[in-house]
Formats: sequence, C-alpha cells, structure tokens
Amino acid sequence: MTTVAATAATYLTALEAALEARAGLAGVRVDMTAPRDGVVGDWIVLVSDAISEDREFVNNTRQRETTVVCRGFVEARDGTFIEAMARAGAIVDELEDEAVKHPIDVGRQTRVVNVQRVRWLPTPLEAGGYAVRGFFELAYAARIT
Repeated sequence: MTTVAATAATYLTALEAALEARAGLAGVRVDMTAPRDGVVGDWIVLVSDAISEDREFVNNTRQRETTVVCRGFVEARDGTFIEAMARAGAIVDELEDEAVKHPIDVGRQTRVVNVQRVRWLPTPLEAGGYAVRGFFELAYAARIT
C-alpha cells in the first residue's frame, strides 16, 4: 500500500535529483532541508517548514487522493539589489519549470503541480551586495490508491 508520507518523500527525493541535474541550476546547491553548515551562494531548500496534506476518497470509492504542500525557499546573492532579485527569480523559474512541466508521477498518478505564493525578502550583506530569499509553496495533488 502506498502511504501519503511515502508519496511525499518519493516526490521530493525525485524532484531534488531532477533539480540537481538541470543545466540552468549549475552552481546552485539543492537541499531537502536547510543544512547546518553555512551556505554561501545560490541555493534551494525544498522543505523549510512542516509538510501539510489533505486526504480524501474520490466519489465514495476506494480511490484515495492527496494534496501535499511543501514550503521552501531559494536564496541568491549578487552585487546589486536588481542582480540578486533577478537571480533569485531565475532560480524560482527553474524550479517551477522542472516541477510543473516535467511532473514526477507518484502513487498512481500525479494530477496537479503548482509553485505558488512566492514572496521575496531582500537583505543587504555585511560584505556588500545583497541576498534575496524567495519563499515558495510547492503543491501537488496525486491519486495514491
């Protein structure tokens, strides 16, 4: 039996591998969760908060669907505010392109994938330049049984 938790873990692990292989993300560190070592540079964290899920049976049948939402972030550092914003935006675009245009099937069928609720937090760096963190929600719906 495919469980919802196993479905989320399978999806995120496959997405992490796919993002690491993208040419447009060369030089961008991709992590499942925020690492404890100090990351300097561009990076993606797929899970920065609790993973939420909604479960339901479809039309009183034995088919079960789940919608899972993962909150994560990207971070880009560059010399100017405009450059850092542009780089963070490009990283989110790559994430969205991979997740939405190349959906990963989990369970019986992945039905919908969205990158949503993107928010930006620019921060000046002590050494000069800017870091821009882009927070996002990655939501997918899958039929799991």
